[in-house]
Amino acid sequence: MSAEQLHHHRSYLWIGRALIVVILVLSLGRLGPAGLPVPNGDKWGHLLAYAALSFWYASFILDWRGRIWRAGAFVALGAMIEGLQSLTAYRSAEWADLAADGAGVALGLILAMTPLGQLLTAVDHRFARHPQ
Repeated sequence: MSAEQLHHHRSYLWIGRALIVVILVLSLGRLGPAGLPVPNGDKWGHLLAYAALSFWYASFILDWRGRIWRAGAFVALGAMIEGLQSLTAYRSAEWADLAADGAGVALGLILAMTPLGQLLTAVDHRFARHPQ
C-alpha cells in the first residue's frame, strides 16, 4: 500500500508540517529555559521531538525510499536550526543537540517498524469505513 492510498493522506501531511513549525518555534523562539526538567533535559527534548516527527511521517510514508529521504531532511533541518541558533544572542548551537536530533530520527524510524507503526494506517481505515 502506498501513502496516497490512505484516505486522509493530505491531512497527515499538514499535521507533519505543523510539527515542523512547532519544532522551529521551540528551537528559535525566546521561550525561556529549554528542555525537560531532568539531567540533559534539552537533549531529551531534541530526541523526543525528532522521534515524534520521524515516526509521524514514517507512519504514513510507507515506502523506504521516502522514509530515508525524509530522515535525511529531518537531520538537515536539525543542522539548519543549530546554524540559525548560532546567529542569535539568546540561543547556542551544540553538536550534542544535532546528535540528539539524529538519534531521535533513527528512533522514530525504528518505532515505525514495530506494530505501533501500523496504528495510523489502522485508524485511517477505521474512519474511512465509518465516516462521521
